[in-house]
Amino acid sequence: MRAAAVIVLLLGTAGVAGAQSPLAVEVRALAGRYHETPARIDTLRPAMAQAAQADPHVDNLLALAQIAFLYGDVRARSVEDRLEAYEQGRQAAQRAALADPRNARDE
Repeated sequence: MRAAAVIVLLLGTAGVAGAQSPLAVEVRALAGRYHETPARIDTLRPAMAQAAQADPHVDNLLALAQIAFLYGDVRARSVEDRLEAYEQGRQAAQRAALADPRNARDE
Protein backbone atom coordinates (compact mmCIF):
# COMPACT_ATOMS: atom_id res chain seq x y z
CA MET A 1 0.00 0.00 0.00
CA ARG A 2 2.90 2.35 0.68
CA ALA A 3 4.20 1.87 -2.87
CA ALA A 4 0.81 2.86 -4.27
CA ALA A 5 0.79 5.96 -2.07
CA VAL A 6 4.20 6.95 -3.44
CA ILE A 7 2.93 6.49 -6.99
CA VAL A 8 -0.11 8.64 -6.22
CA LEU A 9 2.13 11.36 -4.83
CA LEU A 10 4.43 11.21 -7.85
CA LEU A 11 1.53 11.37 -10.24
CA GLY A 12 0.00 14.22 -8.28
CA THR A 13 3.10 16.33 -8.55
CA ALA A 14 3.74 15.55 -12.20
CA GLY A 15 4.24 18.58 -14.37
CA VAL A 16 1.95 18.30 -17.34
CA ALA A 17 2.34 20.26 -20.55
CA GLY A 18 -0.61 21.53 -22.50
CA ALA A 19 -4.23 21.85 -21.57
CA GLN A 20 -5.59 19.54 -18.94
CA SER A 21 -9.09 18.18 -18.84
CA PRO A 22 -11.20 19.57 -15.99
CA LEU A 23 -11.52 16.07 -14.52
CA ALA A 24 -7.75 15.57 -14.54
CA VAL A 25 -7.33 18.90 -12.76
CA GLU A 26 -9.92 17.87 -10.17
CA VAL A 27 -8.21 14.52 -9.59
CA ARG A 28 -4.88 16.23 -8.98
CA ALA A 29 -6.47 18.72 -6.60
CA LEU A 30 -8.28 15.94 -4.74
CA ALA A 31 -5.05 14.03 -4.09
CA GLY A 32 -4.03 16.44 -1.34
CA ARG A 33 -7.41 16.72 0.31
CA TYR A 34 -9.23 13.47 -0.40
CA HIS A 35 -9.95 13.07 3.32
CA GLU A 36 -12.33 16.07 3.15
CA THR A 37 -14.72 14.34 0.72
CA PRO A 38 -13.63 10.71 0.34
CA ALA A 39 -16.86 9.78 -1.47
CA ARG A 40 -15.72 12.04 -4.33
CA ILE A 41 -13.13 9.36 -5.13
CA ASP A 42 -16.01 6.97 -5.86
CA THR A 43 -17.50 9.29 -8.48
CA LEU A 44 -14.26 10.52 -10.01
CA ARG A 45 -12.85 7.06 -10.72
CA PRO A 46 -15.53 5.96 -13.23
CA ALA A 47 -15.77 9.47 -14.68
CA MET A 48 -12.01 9.56 -15.22
CA ALA A 49 -12.08 6.06 -16.74
CA GLN A 50 -14.70 7.24 -19.22
CA ALA A 51 -12.74 10.42 -19.99
CA ALA A 52 -9.54 8.43 -20.56
CA GLN A 53 -11.35 6.05 -22.87
CA ALA A 54 -12.87 8.90 -24.89
CA ASP A 55 -9.63 10.92 -24.95
CA PRO A 56 -6.56 8.81 -24.12
CA HIS A 57 -4.32 11.85 -23.68
CA VAL A 58 -1.42 11.38 -21.26
CA ASP A 59 -3.02 13.82 -18.78
CA ASN A 60 -6.18 11.74 -18.64
CA LEU A 61 -4.31 8.46 -18.35
CA LEU A 62 -2.13 9.74 -15.52
CA ALA A 63 -5.16 11.17 -13.72
CA LEU A 64 -6.92 7.81 -14.10
CA ALA A 65 -3.88 6.04 -12.67
CA GLN A 66 -3.82 8.48 -9.76
CA ILE A 67 -7.51 8.16 -8.89
CA ALA A 68 -7.41 4.37 -9.29
CA PHE A 69 -4.49 4.05 -6.88
CA LEU A 70 -6.18 6.46 -4.47
CA TYR A 71 -9.39 4.42 -4.65
CA GLY A 72 -7.43 1.23 -3.98
CA ASP A 73 -5.74 2.74 -0.94
CA VAL A 74 -8.66 4.62 0.57
CA ARG A 75 -12.03 3.41 -0.68
CA ALA A 76 -11.74 -0.25 -1.73
CA ARG A 77 -14.00 -2.43 0.40
CA SER A 78 -12.36 -5.76 -0.33
CA VAL A 79 -9.08 -7.22 -1.43
CA GLU A 80 -10.59 -7.86 -4.85
CA ASP A 81 -11.70 -4.23 -5.19
CA ARG A 82 -8.25 -3.05 -4.16
CA LEU A 83 -6.45 -5.32 -6.62
CA GLU A 84 -8.82 -4.33 -9.43
CA ALA A 85 -8.22 -0.63 -8.74
CA TYR A 86 -4.45 -1.11 -8.61
CA GLU A 87 -4.54 -3.02 -11.89
CA GLN A 88 -6.62 -0.28 -13.51
CA GLY A 89 -4.09 2.29 -12.31
CA ARG A 90 -1.14 0.21 -13.47
CA GLN A 91 -2.63 -0.21 -16.94
CA ALA A 92 -3.43 3.50 -17.24
CA ALA A 93 0.10 4.46 -16.16
CA GLN A 94 1.56 1.95 -18.62
CA ARG A 95 -0.55 3.38 -21.45
CA ALA A 96 0.63 6.88 -20.53
CA ALA A 97 4.25 5.73 -20.57
CA LEU A 98 3.78 4.16 -24.00
CA ALA A 99 2.01 7.25 -25.33
CA ASP A 100 4.73 9.64 -24.15
CA PRO A 101 7.85 7.80 -22.92
CA ARG A 102 9.71 11.06 -22.31
CA ASN A 103 6.99 12.35 -19.98
CA ALA A 104 6.76 9.09 -18.05
CA ARG A 105 10.54 8.81 -17.74
CA ASP A 106 10.75 12.34 -16.30
CA GLU A 107 8.30 11.42 -13.59
